[in-house]
Amino acid sequence: MENKLPAYRILINPDDESTGVDFISLVKDPAIEENWMAFSNIRFDFEVQKDKRMLFGALMIPDKMIYRNDERFGEYNVFFTKEDIEMIVKKFSKNNYNNNISFEHMGIKVNGTLVENFIIREGMSVKGFENLPVGTWMGCVYIEDNGFWTNFVKTDVVRGFSIEINGFLSRQDFSKKSLWDSLIDILSDDLNIDTVNKVEELFRTYKFETYNDYPQAASENAKIALRWAEENGWGDCGTAVGKVRANQLANRENISRETIARMAAFERHRQNSQKELGDGCGRLMWLSWGGDEGIAWAQRKLKQIDAALKSSAYQTLVNKMSKEEEFVIEPKSGETEDEFIGRCIANEINAGFPEDQAAAICYTKWREK
Repeated sequence: MENKLPAYRILINPDDESTGVDFISLVKDPAIEENWMAFSNIRFDFEVQKDKRMLFGALMIPDKMIYRNDERFGEYNVFFTKEDIEMIVKKFSKNNYNNNISFEHMGIKVNGTLVENFIIREGMSVKGFENLPVGTWMGCVYIEDNGFWTNFVKTDVVRGFSIEINGFLSRQDFSKKSLWDSLIDILSDDLNIDTVNKVEELFRTYKFETYNDYPQAASENAKIALRWAEENGWGDCGTAVGKVRANQLANRENISRETIARMAAFERHRQNSQKELGDGCGRLMWLSWGGDEGIAWAQRKLKQIDAALKSSAYQTLVNKMSKEEEFVIEPKSGETEDEFIGRCIANEINAGFPEDQAAAICYTKWREK
């Protein structure tokens, strides 16, 4: 039955600092179902290097369906293409995240380093992993913590890699129905008129409601970032998305659930938030996204929004929509990139996606046409 589940491709935006892989986690049951090779005594050429405490295996495998089950979407599969993995690896390396090793996605940082990583190319064969396809991201992690190695690796408590990623879900099993055609079919299926009206209102609220009840301190933090950047320049810090976010918060503009979710996810950058302004980019971008008060509010607000969306009427709609809602805009023959991107973004925004996410989806479709 699993192969009949909805399939979503996970996309990242290379220009959005909140998306991508931030941590490699050591886990008991890796989602990609590939264990690592643990090297404690290995021969390299003619030199015997004892007890090197290294783990080698697949970090990401292209086009492999990974089963997921959560309250919002129910049961579904996610996957990455070769092109997605290539982009993720470049961004991971650019951000210097090689020391971001965790244990079972629990926020527990392991004293370890990704000392080697590469993507399997055409004609390559990796000993012990000959079955892996071209485009697989391979990695070798050195565990400096002898206690972790002894107590968790040697005892098989952890057996493989997993990743911590923040990205966009783009459904891939397309149909000819538009969003609203699907909505009409659902609403006319087996619900009475009163329920239909309630469900439709909830659906519209879910797609389009925005919020501006974040604390004033979040706005002040964003203003501090903007003033500093005006005097000193942004340099290499941030992206267009981060700068837009700072202006939104400073001006107390309404923001969507998707934006709030990204603010909440910015928690993973907290380790760089206590540096002084001018010492790298961490403090500047932390303030741009609302700082301590903004991130804390986003985490609370996200739970509040999602709890409100769990009404039985709304859930009836979402469960059915998960089987029928599709994205149908594709490039036409002879259409220029600008023509398609403009048409596609307008359609995706009309379907309820924020502008930056709509752009990411549309540019990906154009690249793969």
